[in-house]
Amino acid sequence: RQCWRAVNVMSGRTNSQSCFTLEPDDVALSEGELAESLNQYFATVAADIPPLDTSCLPSFLPSAREVPTVHSHVVCKKVLQVKRNKAMGPDSISPRIIKEFAYELTEPVTKIFNKSFSTDEVPILWKCSNNIPIPKVKQPLCESDTRPISLTPILS
Repeated sequence: RQCWRAVNVMSGRTNSQSCFTLEPDDVALSEGELAESLNQYFATVAADIPPLDTSCLPSFLPSAREVPTVHSHVVCKKVLQVKRNKAMGPDSISPRIIKEFAYELTEPVTKIFNKSFSTDEVPILWKCSNNIPIPKVKQPLCESDTRPISLTPILS
């Protein structure tokens, strides 16, 4: 297990692009290298989990039930409940804009949901997320001292 030495305080309240820098063996990493290193670490942690056997899941068996449908009034109600002060996801759509145009967005979003249910596919942009390592302790020394937090698109 490779340990890291924290260089900057990881408070998350800084104006610089990178909230913190981790250095293995006193060699500075670029932001891309740091992100890739953390990604590899979290992938190795999850590597011991066996692959999912989909044949045991009832959702993959033929079902007599109809495909669920979403009604526009339900979507409108949920879109109006979006909190304006939340962060934008990787789709770069502000929650304030989504809430302000809730009535205009209701029909297209309802169609997207219903098409997604009927085709068993989720829009690719809704699968994207921004993963940010958040420290578990004040002075993180190893990669295991951070946890990944995912910021997903508002509509997903």
